[in-house]
Amino acid sequence: MNKHKTTITATCPHGPVDVYEAEFETDRLIPVEVIQAAIDSFTKSPVYQESLTCQLSKCLLCRVTLKGTHGAFETVTSEGSLYC
Repeated sequence: MNKHKTTITATCPHGPVDVYEAEFETDRLIPVEVIQAAIDSFTKSPVYQESLTCQLSKCLLCRVTLKGTHGAFETVTSEGSLYC
């Protein structure tokens, strides 16, 4: 299994900038440059954490988990499978 971790900064549709701890898990090779390009593409416009998680998982065909803080709430979203 391969696991990649990074930090993603994105703008929430409600205005504030959110920072997410991101984890990408897969049973195959995904170059980190491909992961970064997908992140850059999906964070150009404001996006909800749930939507970003889903978009990244579908694009990269892997399990994606994002953890972020929104006000008083810590939110963890996961999408996809190791075996996409």
